[in-house]
Amino acid sequence: MLFHVPVELAWYGPEPRTASPPTIAQSSNFSDDVPRPPLLRPEPVIMPAMTPAIADTPAVEPARVTAPSAAAKRLDWRAPALWIWLAGMCFLPVCMGLAYLRFLRQLSASQAAPESWAIQWQRLLNEQGIRRTIPLKVTERLGPALCWTPQGHRVFVPRRVWQELTPRQREGILRHELAHLQRGDLWTMLLARLLVLPHWFNPFAWWALRRQAECAEWACDQVAGGVFQMAVPPGRGHLLIHGPTTDYIQQVIGSRTLHNGQPGGRRNYVHGLVPLDVKLGTGVHEVTVSLRRGATVKGRLVGPQDQPVSDVLMLTTLAMSPVDLEWRGSSITARGGQFELHGCDPRQTYHVAFLDPKNQWGTALEIPGRQPAGEPLTVHLAPCGTAEVRFVDPDGRPLANEDTDSLPSLSIVITPGPSYFQSNTARKQGLLSADEDFVANFDRQHYWGSRKTDQDGRCTLPALIPGAKYRLSGQDFTVKPGETHPLPDIVVKRR
Repeated sequence: MLFHVPVELAWYGPEPRTASPPTIAQSSNFSDDVPRPPLLRPEPVIMPAMTPAIADTPAVEPARVTAPSAAAKRLDWRAPALWIWLAGMCFLPVCMGLAYLRFLRQLSASQAAPESWAIQWQRLLNEQGIRRTIPLKVTERLGPALCWTPQGHRVFVPRRVWQELTPRQREGILRHELAHLQRGDLWTMLLARLLVLPHWFNPFAWWALRRQAECAEWACDQVAGGVFQMAVPPGRGHLLIHGPTTDYIQQVIGSRTLHNGQPGGRRNYVHGLVPLDVKLGTGVHEVTVSLRRGATVKGRLVGPQDQPVSDVLMLTTLAMSPVDLEWRGSSITARGGQFELHGCDPRQTYHVAFLDPKNQWGTALEIPGRQPAGEPLTVHLAPCGTAEVRFVDPDGRPLANEDTDSLPSLSIVITPGPSYFQSNTARKQGLLSADEDFVANFDRQHYWGSRKTDQDGRCTLPALIPGAKYRLSGQDFTVKPGETHPLPDIVVKRR
């Protein structure tokens, strides 16, 4: 028997349908003579049709729980960094203010200066046309210093030290403090400190602040007529003086002489040199340092065919600064093809190397300290040369595709002598070592950055100054204009 039972599927078919009673189909195999089984009328199965409102309602997906991403797990450092920066901005001004209040408290015990000291100070004020009253105060230890107090500017000097000084020394110190007043250094330094506050975390900002203070002291010493006072430890030593400009003749002293009194070492270039032997408790030592003003040699630079040149590097020991008394690649840039050498001794000659990195022109020559007939010198630059070198290991195998930063570096030699890196030889013989420095420190266009050797371990050294002495792994050589100079193999020992 077959039963056809219609079943409504709510998700099947676009239109809703109503349920109808099931029908039972009879089989044609039954006859009238045969008794028929009772008809079965099963209960209809009715599936309710969904209304359009329910059918059109979008299905709601279950909420998904996702793991936090790696970026979300990372700590956001910006907020803590901002709070730390703000804390420093607030903490440092408080410390400066407390230090200033403590300083004022110490100055409150100061006394008026004796009449002779006050008269000397007032005379200096009158010379400079300063009409306002700036008292001279005496303390036990603080000073000498120019300070600003709620009552105005004051100059404080220590009693014991002031009593030991001569009138000339006192005048020099007072002129120094008066120069601070005229220059407005107190307010300049205050402004500089305020500008440093937002950069309190940067050590270079504080370094620049110290350098500015040092420059102010140097400037005031120059105004004061070169009179200064400084504390020195007891014992033997040397007082090294560098003039306010490079117009003074240099003196040379070895680094070993400065350190232990032995000959040799690296050359130190100064304008004034005074040996000292100070005993403890002997008071103030007055020394006089004479600086000799040198001559100025002027000249012009031209190319190989008298072409004009623009910026040319001059490598010379005359380009020194008080920050570093040893020559470390110091150079002067000749602008517009004109150059000047200051502080020349007329009795000496000076080795100068010229390099035009852009055009690869250069030359090296000895320039006399006295300019003949006052006429400018004309220096002709020549095409630079090159050198070919091959690096091998102790077994003679080439160091192919080797980074040049890991190989011996090329140096230029300005003054003769053994290499500073071979200090044992110079120490035993008591010789002054050569003034040399790596070429990469001044010719960054051709030597700054890493290069590699070829498959045979060879490397080309470009832009070599004709006539200049170069040093590579203890081997000295020079090149001629436009020459490619072959060098012997350099053996590199690996540790």
